[in-house]
Amino acid sequence: MHWTRISFPRKIHRAEMLSAGLRKFMDRLTNVGVNEDSVKALETLTRKAVELKQEQNHLRARHKAVTSELRSVMEALGKEVSSKKSMVKVELEQPLWVAFGIPDKR
Repeated sequence: MHWTRISFPRKIHRAEMLSAGLRKFMDRLTNVGVNEDSVKALETLTRKAVELKQEQNHLRARHKAVTSELRSVMEALGKEVSSKKSMVKVELEQPLWVAFGIPDKR
């Protein structure tokens, strides 16, 4: 499967497996450029990916909580606006409704 079609956790897992394998067989792969520095670079990138994925998960959870709170506030706001709008419509004549941002007709 193409790298672009793999989920982030799977990509991270593959990178971890690759670095473990490179470490295990480093002596046999030195002739193709695998050395301690290249493996450390891969491990550093993998750790950074893990940290960023954890941060992303935290932000996702926070986003869900804020969205839920926003929905609740917006529901209360809608009820309040509707109530106040009705009061204005009952007490004042229609030409004055524009001052309150009410474009409705009777």
